[in-house]
Amino acid sequence: MIPASYPNNYWETNFQPMQPGLVTARYRLQPYAGPFDETRAQRFGLDTEHAAPLTQHFGEPGVTPPPLPLSGTLLHLPDAPVLTTQFKATDGGVLLSLLNASDETQTARVAFALLKIGGAWRCDLFGIKQEELAVFDGTVSLELLPRRVVTLHLELIPSAQENLP
Repeated sequence: MIPASYPNNYWETNFQPMQPGLVTARYRLQPYAGPFDETRAQRFGLDTEHAAPLTQHFGEPGVTPPPLPLSGTLLHLPDAPVLTTQFKATDGGVLLSLLNASDETQTARVAFALLKIGGAWRCDLFGIKQEELAVFDGTVSLELLPRRVVTLHLELIPSAQENLP
């Protein structure tokens, strides 16, 4: 309960209308000559937001990863104007969010190179499986409506195990 004497703002929240202290804002500018290109602007924003990815170990037990080559391509993502906005590891797979940053329907194809897709689902924004998608020859293809975000759950298997029963 907020005391009646506590200052409040228009939207009835419990934050003071004026916050004490300094505010630090960082800007990143990129000179560009030419017509507006939304895909380029979106990619610049994503690159800026994730310029230094952070990871934190939560004390999970270690696992022995499958043997992988020293170098190679992990996965093939769609080309612009389809942008990858999230790539997150989950139990047994990954969550992948794709944004169609155009005014036209786009076909997006996702394929792994060092691993294989064992199953694919269209999910809601929280990663809860909604609709199973067909996987053909290790590739998932789907149509993205204009200006829409789609989240996929992809279950992965090492490519060496793809022919095991």
